[in-house]
Amino acid sequence: MKRNSCFIDHTQQTIFCTSEFMKCAGIWGTEEYNHLLMVRRDLPTYRLEKKNVSENKKVYKKLTIERMRSYVEFKEGADSDALKKFDKVCKEAKIRGHAYPRVKSWFINQYKDYANDPTWDSNNENEVEAENNTDNSAA
Repeated sequence: MKRNSCFIDHTQQTIFCTSEFMKCAGIWGTEEYNHLLMVRRDLPTYRLEKKNVSENKKVYKKLTIERMRSYVEFKEGADSDALKKFDKVCKEAKIRGHAYPRVKSWFINQYKDYANDPTWDSNNENEVEAENNTDNSAA
């Protein structure tokens, strides 16, 4: 059984479980089944609800380390201290392992407006259009 797959909110008198936990709890004799029976025995008046894991989670589509670097360069400039800091964060993250989540976390904390920046989107689309035009002219 995974950690944080089931938790109790006493203020709402509710037992929250992940969908994966509830699926496993539906199979007689599993660890999840026995755990849920025990909790229900202790708290018979509490409601059982499915926990939405991604309820408040923002999704950043196509956000790669290269795109993050391009955005920092776009916003701050090619010779900026922010870009040097970004490169330093990337190097440290590669050394420590799990580079993408570490760099993304730093990036999102520094550039909270990334997803809502219209100048970046339009600039990026122009770059894609320019690339497509050069590909078509070469053919």
